[in-house]
Amino acid sequence: MKKFISFLGSPHKNGNTGTIMKQIIEGIKSQKAEVTEYHLNSLNVKGCQACMFCRKNRWCSVKDDIKNVFEDITNSDGIVLGSPIYMYGMTGQTKLLLDRFYCFLNDDFSHRLGDGKKTITVFTQGNPNEKAFVPYFNSVKDILKNLGFLVEHNIVGCGFMGHEKAIENKGLLEGAYKIGVEFAR
Repeated sequence: MKKFISFLGSPHKNGNTGTIMKQIIEGIKSQKAEVTEYHLNSLNVKGCQACMFCRKNRWCSVKDDIKNVFEDITNSDGIVLGSPIYMYGMTGQTKLLLDRFYCFLNDDFSHRLGDGKKTITVFTQGNPNEKAFVPYFNSVKDILKNLGFLVEHNIVGCGFMGHEKAIENKGLLEGAYKIGVEFAR
């Protein structure tokens, strides 16, 4: 059975980002795949301590709720990473996770994830201009690629002023479901 992991970086489990991610996850599950879901705001996740423990060892030395996630990621078939845009970037909860992904790099900055992990990113924003944060999304895609996460799809929900606006965008939600189905095949 294929295994996937999702990381929701919004403080709101049922907000716009979570609503879109639920559709992706349902699409993945429709293919008889398993999905482990993490709500980052509900976890105790500390920032990277720059201790370099992970340079000589396989994982991070920080003892918090994310410590056991690294092996799950390594053994997964892919990940879904979602965050609303706050102050022109991902949420602090999501950034903490990405900083901790440093443990997926070798000393020569090649990644430890073999052929890489296929990845879907989901971003939601209040700004109705779908191109407003494209440079940022491209930067995140490059960061993830260097860490061994290969972004196959970047879903962006725009103009979501309010926590429950995504539910009104049936086309976006149907598209997210289809992407989940394709991702799990």
